Amino acid sequence: MKFTCVKEAPTELRKYEYVINMPDFLEEIKANANHKGNTNITRNKHLRNLVSAVGFAYGSDTFNPYHINISLYEGLEFKDDKELSKILVRLLNKEYPVIFDNYITKKIKERPTETKIIYFTGDFLQSRSFTEAGFEFIKEKDIDVVLGLKAPKILGKPAITDKAKTTVNSNV
Repeated sequence: MKFTCVKEAPTELRKYEYVINMPDFLEEIKANANHKGNTNITRNKHLRNLVSAVGFAYGSDTFNPYHINISLYEGLEFKDDKELSKILVRLLNKEYPVIFDNYITKKIKERPTETKIIYFTGDFLQSRSFTEAGFEFIKEKDIDVVLGLKAPKILGKPAITDKAKTTVNSNV
């Protein structure tokens, strides 16, 4: 099982391929949209509900949303859910960064069992969960070799040349 870090995931996946995106927590934001209020400004209750939803989905069993300092993120203006997602990601990256490893670990466990290659759209520095799960990092150019679509390159000189093979076979 192997993984590679990419900036953009492929639009069409072949057999044995799977994509794990860097978390944006848009599902949790949409599920808690009723706590947003009439304005597009972050509020204490809304942020606390978002942190709780993300923490209970991907955090540890001992996760407590009241241990997360959200006061620095109150009163920030956002236009849409994507901007709110950026605020939430920034908050969690500073206050509870282990949530990203837990998210990736959960997505690794949810992948189809026959997966050979995982495309990860995050930064390589955040790919620790893959190596902990036993995945090997490969470069993008080696993906076709792993999937068996291309023959591997042979490096170096062969131990026996074609001329030596014919002389050995003729002596037998």
